[in-house]
Amino acid sequence: MQTLRLTPDRLRWVMFAILVAAYIMAFFQRMALAAVATDLMNDLQTREAMMGVLSAAYFYPHALMQMPAGVLADKWGAKRTIGTFFVIAAFGSVLFGMADSMLAASLGRFLVGAGMAMLFVPAMKLFSLWFQGKDFALVTGLFISSGGLGALLATTPLAVVTEWLGWRASFVYAGILTLIIATLAVALIVEKPSAPTATEAPAPNALQAGTAWHSLRFLLQQPAIWPLAAWFFFGNGLFFTFAGLWGGPYLEEVHQLRKAEAGSVLAMIAVGIMLGGVLLSTLSNRLFGARRKPLMTFAALLILALFATLQVFATSLPLPALYAVYLLLGIFGNGIVAIGFTLTKESFPLQLSGTALGLVNVFAWLGVAVLQAATGLLLEGDSSESLQQRYTQLFIALLALSGITLVASALLRESATCKPEDGGLRRAGTTALQPDSFGKRIDRG
Repeated sequence: MQTLRLTPDRLRWVMFAILVAAYIMAFFQRMALAAVATDLMNDLQTREAMMGVLSAAYFYPHALMQMPAGVLADKWGAKRTIGTFFVIAAFGSVLFGMADSMLAASLGRFLVGAGMAMLFVPAMKLFSLWFQGKDFALVTGLFISSGGLGALLATTPLAVVTEWLGWRASFVYAGILTLIIATLAVALIVEKPSAPTATEAPAPNALQAGTAWHSLRFLLQQPAIWPLAAWFFFGNGLFFTFAGLWGGPYLEEVHQLRKAEAGSVLAMIAVGIMLGGVLLSTLSNRLFGARRKPLMTFAALLILALFATLQVFATSLPLPALYAVYLLLGIFGNGIVAIGFTLTKESFPLQLSGTALGLVNVFAWLGVAVLQAATGLLLEGDSSESLQQRYTQLFIALLALSGITLVASALLRESATCKPEDGGLRRAGTTALQPDSFGKRIDRG
C-alpha cells in the first residue's frame, strides 16, 4: 500500500490535507445558502420562515449526529466513519441539487448535514493521536482556518458558478467532489501511529470498562462541561445564523447593496475564518501561556460589540465599516472555536476526547438549528413591518444571546482538567478517583 511508503511524519500531513479538503467542502455546504438564498426562494416559491427551516434541515441532524460521531471516533475509527458518511453527504448534495420541492430539498440538506457531521470529531481524534502538545492547538487552528476557504467558495465563486450553471448544478458537482474525498479518506487514513506517542497514556481501568453510555454519563456529571456547552450553543449558533444565512440578505435588503457588493462583504467573513484559527491559537499559546479562557471571554465580548454596532448604526454604516465588522466576525466568531475545542480536549481524559468533543459539538450545531429556524420566523414577522424594523428585532435578539455567550465564557473552568492517573480519574490538584468511581462526579476539591 502507498501509505506504507510514507514516513509517519509525511503520512500525518497527507491525512491532514485530506481532512482539510473534507472540511472545506463541509464549510462550503454550511455557508452556501446565504449566497443563493434569493434564487432558492424564487425557484422553490418560499419565504424567509421556510428558508430558515430549510437551512436548519442541515443543522438538526448535524447536531444529533455529533454524539454518534464521538462514539464512532473512539470505537469504529476515523477511516470508516468519515468514508461512509461522506458518501451519504455526497448523495444528499446531489438530491438537493435535483430537488423540485421543499420536501425533497429539505431531505437533501438533511442527508448532507448528517453525513458531514461525521468529520470534525473523528478529525480531532486523529489530531490528538498524531499531533502532541502545542502542535495540537496549532493544527486545530490550521484546520479551523481552512474552513474559511470553503466559506470563500460559497460567496462570489458560488455566485459566479450559479449564474453560469445554475444553483442546482453547483450542488450536484459539490456532491461529486464529496464522493472523491470520501474515497481518498478510505484509501489513506491510518487510525494511529504504529509507535505509541506521549499522548497515548494507558486507559484507566474505569475507562476500559465503560460503555459509551458510561462515558457520556461521566461527562455530563462534570461541572466543567456545562459552561462549554452553553458557550458552543450560543456562540456557534449566533455565528452561523448571521454569517451562514441572514448576513447576505441583510446587506442586500437593508443596505441596498448589489449582489456583487454583498458577496465581497461576505467574503470578508471567509478571510476572517482563514486568519482566525491560526491567529487565535498562536495568541492562546504564546501570549496567554496556553490559557484558553481569557481569549474566549474577549471574543464573546467583541462579538457582542459588533452586533451592537450593526444595531445602533443600522443603515448608516459605510461600506468600509461593513467590511471591518464582517472580517472581525469571521476571526472572533469562528476562529475562536479552535480554542474552544482545545479547552474541551484539555479538560477531559484522552480516552474520552472523541466523546467529549462530540458532546460539545451537539450543543454547537443544535444552537445553529434552533436559532436559524427561530430567526426565520422573526424576520418574516408581520407583513406591515418594514424590513428595517424586522432586522432591528433580529439584532436585539442577537445582542441578548451574545450576552448569554459572554456569561458562559466567564464561567469556563480551566482548572477542572481531568487526567488519567493511578488507574482512575482525577482532577488536577485532587485525590485520584478509584476505578469503581467511574461515572460519578469528580470531587470539586
